[in-house]
Amino acid sequence: MNLASMLVRILGGLVAVGALALVASAQEQPEFLVQNRTVRLDPFRDSRLQLNPPTFRWPARKEPAAAYRLELSRDPNFTNARIEIVRDLWFRPLAPLAAGTWYWRCRPEEPQPGAWLGSESFEITPDLAAWPVPAWGELVARVPRSHPHIYVRGDELPVLRANAEKFRARLEPKKTEIARALAEPFSLEPYVARAKNQLGVDVALVTGPRLAIIESKAAALAAGTPAVDGAWLVAAGDRTLLDAVKRRALLIAGFDPDGFITERTSGGDSANVDFGNSYLVHQLGVIYDLLYAEFTPEERRQIRAAIVARARPVFGKMARCSQELMRAHAWQHGFLDVIVGALAIADEEPAVAPWLELGLKAFVGFYPWFGGNDGGSQEGTRYFHGQEVVASLETVEVFRNAFGLRLEEGNPWFRNSPYFLIYAFPPGGALARLGDSNGVQVRDHDDLQAPDGKSRIVALRMAQLYDNGYAAAYAALAPEEGYGFGVAEILRWSGPTKVQPVPLTTLPAARAFRDIGAVYTHSALTQPAENVRLVFHSSPYGGHGHSHADQNSFHVIAYSEDLLLDSGYYPAFNNADPHRLKWSVQTKAHNSILVDGTGQSWGDTRGYGRLGHFESHDDWVYMVGSAEHAYVDAPLDRFDRHVVWLRGDAVQTYVIVDELAAAGAVARRFDWLLHTANKMDVDEPARRIRLHGEKSQATVSFLEPAALAFHQDDQFDAPALGWRDGVVTPLPNQWHLKATTLPATQVRFVAVVQVSKPGVAVPSFRAIGGGVEVAGWRVQLQPVEHLLRVEKLP
Repeated sequence: MNLASMLVRILGGLVAVGALALVASAQEQPEFLVQNRTVRLDPFRDSRLQLNPPTFRWPARKEPAAAYRLELSRDPNFTNARIEIVRDLWFRPLAPLAAGTWYWRCRPEEPQPGAWLGSESFEITPDLAAWPVPAWGELVARVPRSHPHIYVRGDELPVLRANAEKFRARLEPKKTEIARALAEPFSLEPYVARAKNQLGVDVALVTGPRLAIIESKAAALAAGTPAVDGAWLVAAGDRTLLDAVKRRALLIAGFDPDGFITERTSGGDSANVDFGNSYLVHQLGVIYDLLYAEFTPEERRQIRAAIVARARPVFGKMARCSQELMRAHAWQHGFLDVIVGALAIADEEPAVAPWLELGLKAFVGFYPWFGGNDGGSQEGTRYFHGQEVVASLETVEVFRNAFGLRLEEGNPWFRNSPYFLIYAFPPGGALARLGDSNGVQVRDHDDLQAPDGKSRIVALRMAQLYDNGYAAAYAALAPEEGYGFGVAEILRWSGPTKVQPVPLTTLPAARAFRDIGAVYTHSALTQPAENVRLVFHSSPYGGHGHSHADQNSFHVIAYSEDLLLDSGYYPAFNNADPHRLKWSVQTKAHNSILVDGTGQSWGDTRGYGRLGHFESHDDWVYMVGSAEHAYVDAPLDRFDRHVVWLRGDAVQTYVIVDELAAAGAVARRFDWLLHTANKMDVDEPARRIRLHGEKSQATVSFLEPAALAFHQDDQFDAPALGWRDGVVTPLPNQWHLKATTLPATQVRFVAVVQVSKPGVAVPSFRAIGGGVEVAGWRVQLQPVEHLLRVEKLP
């Protein structure tokens, strides 16, 4: 460990006023921290290990070797090496490794030995979470042969029936809707017509292939959701829907797996998973497991054949998941869907056992790729709440019931994920805007302005699974009704928890999710009308998937209002939407920095940042992000953004100090960016910006550098057009400010952001070199050591 790293660890634990924090030298970082495509052996020296043992992966050709030889040693010369012959494209040891430095290498072994693919080293530290697992074959052998055994076991059916009686008032309206949907003849033809664009959708906004994905997903949900909900009601003792559920299940089983709803809808994509196809596998698996005894042998054969045909290509993609890991659809629920289908027929289809072993290895080795030990989601709050959180709880239940494996006891992500829900989507408050989301302008079930019944029901389940009193308190503050959960969740999760709530007011005012490089601060977490929230982001994953090129960015939500914006929209729910590609995902849409007018790399993991330091005290919070590696087209040696939040009553003060240095001593121009919903009042001589919303206001004052030019406009580089069910609606423009420096090899910004309700006077301040005295505090950069000193004024 170098001196800088030692100081970070030593000083990071200080809590006294005047504590110092140090960011490690940027030059010692690797080309990337987190790989999506496997281009080098992983783990390597700078990998962010989360668990012991780590999962080993290596580059493989399109046609991989039949087997690989992996050698693991404490000696760089590989004497007395542990040798593993591996037939997968990754290897996850069953037992933890001893602490210390390890060396490893890999090569093709069969059909004939090949050249070594390289060698790497990594460090196992004593504080890494250790997670031993039983042998994979032993876990597969635990799968019960009786039904049901996936989400519930047979001995749990009496509890399910008792819950059905307890929640009768909530279930009766749903039963009526389910019966109506199952009574209606179902046809794929309307969905096929829309996918062919026979309704005249603007194909410049939503392309033909995207229409096929949207409509096949919609068709699968419309066909299967009422059948699954009905199957749960039947399992809970209400047999009135049995015949209708069986008819619909057999109809679904008869859909051509190479027809409209097919894994081929994902095109030539070798890694992503089609939602519609995987939904059908999951739906058939659940119905088969819950109602096994109700089907004839021939009916079972038909359902099993459909599951096998639809699941096989998805398991083929799972076998290659190590080569392109960060595929949202696959891990949101596509891979779990096919595991559920395979578990339903495991005792009758011999081909399924290898699939289940593959699924165990993949989920233990990589799930969730989008987060680590702190419980965060790189995909952002919208996708965490909309797609991932229910699936993560289902994953815990499936692995516990079917394999007897408690994922939450081995992987800390599960037990820490309730805190991501609490801090990123607080009670009564809007979603934090990291990644693809829309804010208040587009009405969608996944862009909520406050937690609803889905948040409540998942928090209840988190409280029960993880014995988390904060999750229980969160659930008590959320309403009962909402969207995004069905009969299964009502029956299994919505009962009162025995976990004693712990008041959310006892939580720290700020929390860092280092796994995804995010910090969430709250001035009044449980009081949305009084809460001022700053969200900071500097992610080791880079701008990839549903995340943006927004390293070292921040946004502010004040009094339940988006004030300093994470600007732009995700209106077409389409990764190829021109507004998204030309604006929303780009650095220019975020409160960060442009270099010579260019932003950070997006669409891969090269443009990464990292959260170098975080400390939280009663009166102030300090965080540092480093993002010099994010600028591929305008290389930097340093981009450290220091943010200090000085807690106040009527005014929240944020001091932002940016250190920027161009690589190769090239003089570059730097743009400090700010985005709001309304036009800003720019006082250029005073270098002061005033902005307002309906409920909030902010003053942004630049203390350094001395020379700045300001430019403001309200234009996007591509217009924002909302799209929903074929209807296109223009969306409001937003206001964008650039504070631009003269060309220089090194620049330091010092800015003070003061947030309050309208009409509240903000404290005066005094500029000092590299910092400011404000609100009773002195915050000052120590330029040689690259430290911030925070101390109370006498």
